[in-house]
This record gives sequence, structure tokens and C-alpha cells, in this order.
Amino acid sequence: MTVVSGRSVVIRCPVIAYPIESLVWQHRSTTLPSNHRQKVDAIIGGVGGKLYIGNVHRENDQGEYACTVKVREEGK
Repeated sequence: MTVVSGRSVVIRCPVIAYPIESLVWQHRSTTLPSNHRQKVDAIIGGVGGKLYIGNVHRENDQGEYACTVKVREEGK
């Protein structure tokens, strides 16, 4: 994905699972959000977890992002 510096971006976690117990975003081994420019949607009814980054900075924001999803086991 290519984003112009100063713009905003939305990154979606490509997961299909239910029920989702948790979704965690990481960038450079840091759990997000780590600053005021980042926001993660809450997961409601198994939907959500998008990462929003406002006012993108090339030096700070470039690189790989990872989302880790934990699915709740049946009966718990």
C-alpha cells in the first residue's frame, strides 16, 4: 500500500472469524495505537478492528503492520 505523507489511511485486518476475542495491531514490535494519530476500531459483534492513521509521516509510519486475532473458544 502506498500513502502520501500528510494524508490519512485506513488498514483493514483481513480476518473472517467469530467470535473474535481480541485483535491487536503491531508496527515495529510496538502495539498500536502508540500515538494520537492512530486509532483502532473496537470490535463489536465480530466486526471492526480497522487501524486508522492520520497525518502519515514517512519516517515513522513506513514498514510492515501486523494484526493478530484471538478467537474465543466455544463454550467460554
